[in-house]
Amino acid sequence: MGARGERVFKPENSGLLKGLEFNVGSSLTFMFGLDLPVALDRTTGEVTLAIPTFDPQRTATLLPGATHMRFTLAAVEQTLDPLLIPRPEVIESAYIPLIGEHPGEILKVDLPVDSTKVVYIMVGIDMFQQVNSVYYSLMDNPYNAMSIVEVDIP
Repeated sequence: MGARGERVFKPENSGLLKGLEFNVGSSLTFMFGLDLPVALDRTTGEVTLAIPTFDPQRTATLLPGATHMRFTLAAVEQTLDPLLIPRPEVIESAYIPLIGEHPGEILKVDLPVDSTKVVYIMVGIDMFQQVNSVYYSLMDNPYNAMSIVEVDIP
């Protein structure tokens, strides 16, 4: 406890957030049936998500109205400074049709080189409906998932 009885967040407790789902109505394992490995290279600051080759008809949860999906990789360094709000580095895949095999791909974001801070890595899956060349996000609970998949403590 802090000086006035408030809880103090300590970096050694950061690992408790691994597996946190941001959408209570969905999860990565519900949306996608294969592993989505992530990696952090602290010496270069590079964070990667390896999306394997997959057939959405067999691997993804096909929800009514969805025609495409998209993966998101986000990574952020933890700060304990209340005046400094960290902004995550984010990249999204292209829209992936839910018909036909999708070749594997790597998504990458860059954090500061040789970071000594705790790093949170998040992966998300969003579902879309394409109508007349426009992609509309499906906003209901089971359509979108995001989770903290790794907490890297130096």
